[in-house]
Amino acid sequence: EAWTQRREARLDEADAQGLPPEETALREGENFFGAVRLLVSRTPAAGALALRCGRRQVLTARCWRRDDRLMLPGSRGERSVKRLLSERGIPPEKRETLPVFCVDGALAAVWGVGVDRRFLPETSGENLYITM
Repeated sequence: EAWTQRREARLDEADAQGLPPEETALREGENFFGAVRLLVSRTPAAGALALRCGRRQVLTARCWRRDDRLMLPGSRGERSVKRLLSERGIPPEKRETLPVFCVDGALAAVWGVGVDRRFLPETSGENLYITM
């Protein structure tokens, strides 16, 4: 219960500071995740995060959660997002502003970390490209 109260207080503070909301549905074109501008397109772009997402699937962005796990290409299994962020030297205060992308509610990618194996882009054309 104490954890829930601290999280609620942090969310209220984040909203006042223009930090990202709990979860945001993204559409093709320009989107905002807190103060961060995200451009979502079906056209490949240099430096974009590419992931598989069908036209009828729902793409959302949210902050990372304690139980988030990714299975990155080349890894031997799932790893916690917290550990992956830490290994990449991303400080805790910046982690709250990095978007976590979900496809139909399933964790698909984390900006600055990578794309889960299940959502790697394919040649089928059912890919989205996200730039920040």
